[in-house]
Amino acid sequence: MTLKRGVAGFEDVDLAPVLFLDEDMAKIINLCDEMLNHYTDVGFGRTTILQSYLRIFLIEAQRLFNQQRHDKQTNARSSLVENFIRLIDKHYLQKQRVSDYATLLGVTHGHLADTTRDKLGMPASRLIQRRILLEAKRLLTYSNKNVGEIAFALGFADPSYFARYFRRETGQTPTAFRTKIRKKYPFPRSES
Repeated sequence: MTLKRGVAGFEDVDLAPVLFLDEDMAKIINLCDEMLNHYTDVGFGRTTILQSYLRIFLIEAQRLFNQQRHDKQTNARSSLVENFIRLIDKHYLQKQRVSDYATLLGVTHGHLADTTRDKLGMPASRLIQRRILLEAKRLLTYSNKNVGEIAFALGFADPSYFARYFRRETGQTPTAFRTKIRKKYPFPRSES
């Protein structure tokens, strides 16, 4: 997909590409349902159809994103959440408490928590946890580090606590996740 320069969108790495789905939710859900239907289909052209639906999905998401950016001026609360997400991406390994981010943003812990809950419907701490979990999955998928090394790299003092945390969040142990993902997507891993 070619994106026009100067238009805020998914290509803007400094801005979290967040879509707020309300009246457009049905359209996105229908596209996801169609992709799922064709994913389970084993008929001729399955991959081409899936690629086409994915392309349509990304184009629709880009349209919605651009529309939301142009229809509404970014207010202070949205800006705060965007800055919070940006800071999480930069500092999730060093800062894992909401109060750390509130200090960086120059607001109170309570204000950041309330704003995040209002704008995204989830606690501020959940955004930090989701970013850590994403990195855990990335490391389990792409690196050859053992679970203990990954736990320490993510700031967990105890690998068994990391394993319990991962299982609580994903429903499977880190080792089971790694085995399943590597069986599904076999490719060379780096040592990092």
